[in-house]
This record gives sequence, structure tokens and C-alpha cells, in this order.
Amino acid sequence: MRPSSSPRTASTPSARSARLGVAGVAVVAGFDPTNLASGTTIGVLLVLLGAVSFALGGVLTRPLSTDLPMESTTGWAMGLGGFLLLAGAVARGEPVGNVAWTETALLSFAYLTVVSAILGFLIYFTLMERVGPTQLNLVGYLEPVVAALAGWALLGQGVDAATISGFATIFAGFALVKRRALYDVAMRTTAAVTS
Repeated sequence: MRPSSSPRTASTPSARSARLGVAGVAVVAGFDPTNLASGTTIGVLLVLLGAVSFALGGVLTRPLSTDLPMESTTGWAMGLGGFLLLAGAVARGEPVGNVAWTETALLSFAYLTVVSAILGFLIYFTLMERVGPTQLNLVGYLEPVVAALAGWALLGQGVDAATISGFATIFAGFALVKRRALYDVAMRTTAAVTS
């Protein structure tokens, strides 16, 4: 597709923000372009593919408005997604019968179903209606930041200079899209401090 001069070209602040965010996530994750066959590189590429798919899903499904309530739309989307995942597992020959239904597995499944899937997607689709997919998908850039900080706080993992520079790059991408809101906050804060 050829870029046009419309506001949705790759030169918009949103597109630059996305590039900065992806670059920051790659830095935080330890992406090494000189070793493309490493497990870290493959993992980073899979996470990137997932994030792009999720973001594209938000953008591409937005025009498909229905008269269904958000809960019904979310339920149908989750049902279809579950069916596609099951079909993919069967096509790959995944051994579904080997699943061990332990108490931990059932509690994990319940948590992922109720909190991550049902509650998470209801919040996601509600916010997508209110703020749009571009701003909503900015949250995805914070996932590696939260993961790195949780690893530091809970597991004692190090946060090095490269990780901090990745955080700064992610923030720069966020600030590029939210620059007006950040400016308004800065002006209100300055006015409150000086008064």
C-alpha cells in the first residue's frame, strides 16, 4: 500500500510513537540484532507479533459496530477466539488428554478466565470505544516496564542502563502521542505550585 498525505500516514505522531514504543520494548527485552537465532530474539519477535496482532485487531474491528451490548460482543469474540485456538491445537496435534487437572491448574484457569479474559476484555473494549485503539494500545508498551520492575521488586533481578534507556524510549513514544495532555498537566502543576 502506498502512503498518502492523509493524517494516517507513517509520519504521524501516532506512527512515530509506535516505532519508539517498539524500539523501547526491544531494548528492555534485550533484543540482539546480531544474533537473530537466539531464544531472546525469537521471544521478542513473538511478543512483537502478538502486540501487532492485538493492536491491528483493535483498529480493524472498530468499524464493525453492532447493536449488540459490549458484553455480548466480547463473549462472541472470546468464543470465536477459543474455537480458533482449539482448532489450531488439534491441527498441531497437541495432546489435550495429557492436561493434569490439579487444584493449581484449575485456580489458574479460573483466574485467567474471569480476570484476564472476561474482565480484561470488557475493560479493553469499553476503553476502545471511549479513547480509540491508538491510545488504548499504548498500554501494551507498559507491559515490559511492569514486568521488569516486578522482576526487580519481587525476584531481585537487575535493572541495568539498557533497561532504563528502554523505559525512556517507551516514555518518549507515549509522550509523543499524549503531548497535549502532558502539556496541560505540566501547566496545571506549574500554576498550582506558583500560586
